[in-house]
Amino acid sequence: MKKLLSLFLLGSIICNSYALDIPSPSKNDYRMQYLNYNAQDVTQIKAKTGYVTAINFDSNEVILNIAIGFNAGWEASESGNKIFLKAIAYAYDRDNLIEPYNEEWKTNMLVTTNKRFYAFNLELSDLDDKEKNNAFLVAFNYPYERKVEKAEQLKLQTEKFIRQKQDEYIRNWLNKTSSIRNWNYFMQIGKKSDSIAPDFAYDDGVRTAFGFSSDKKIPAVFGYEGEQEVMTNISTRNMGKYVIVLVHNTYERFILRSGGQVVGVINKSFGKIKTNNSSVINSKVERVIK
Repeated sequence: MKKLLSLFLLGSIICNSYALDIPSPSKNDYRMQYLNYNAQDVTQIKAKTGYVTAINFDSNEVILNIAIGFNAGWEASESGNKIFLKAIAYAYDRDNLIEPYNEEWKTNMLVTTNKRFYAFNLELSDLDDKEKNNAFLVAFNYPYERKVEKAEQLKLQTEKFIRQKQDEYIRNWLNKTSSIRNWNYFMQIGKKSDSIAPDFAYDDGVRTAFGFSSDKKIPAVFGYEGEQEVMTNISTRNMGKYVIVLVHNTYERFILRSGGQVVGVINKSFGKIKTNNSSVINSKVERVIK
């Protein structure tokens, strides 16, 4: 008894290991069938003589190769991301044809695309089989890929929204700090010093602001009084994706240093800004790399 039970269990394991992935029919028409893609599964295709079965892959897939075990009894043509499959009579010789017959026409088909590999088991339905065994369309769904794509789209949308909010916050902050703004700055960047170059610079006639994106280093800031280089009094603020270095004075010339890196900044409208509602607008600091 134990031996018979063991043999039964072994047979069940073998059968399950070779179980076919059978497409599920549409609620509206059994001949329209669907299934989720699984790289480890073999998909069952059942067709009838005289009918064509379309196999539909992912919208961005390109079919590279089709191999059929009994290619003399099956015809497969590709179009875009589809394969059109039908059973054909076997030419035994020049004068004799063997019409498709279920047992003799059982075979497999292997398909390689630019993205995936597919394995199929091809069979003909018996003449007395129900209509549902005759597939007009077998279409693959890709729920895992769609989930990944949706997550990536959501990530990109979230990042875009955050950037927009950060930019909006910076613009609002810049607009509120002063109605008088001079953006007329010229920047000369030393060799291999781009990582300490500010993204923008402006002053309100009293204070000078340098904006650095988060991926840049914050240098020491020096001003010039005549030909004398002097240390400046500064404060910093985090504003969204920027760090604002606020110098509590205005100078005609600045020098920014970090180790051997150096950037020179010139205020080309120094002394021309009046503390009234007039403004000089030029949001791009002029850059020259030496």
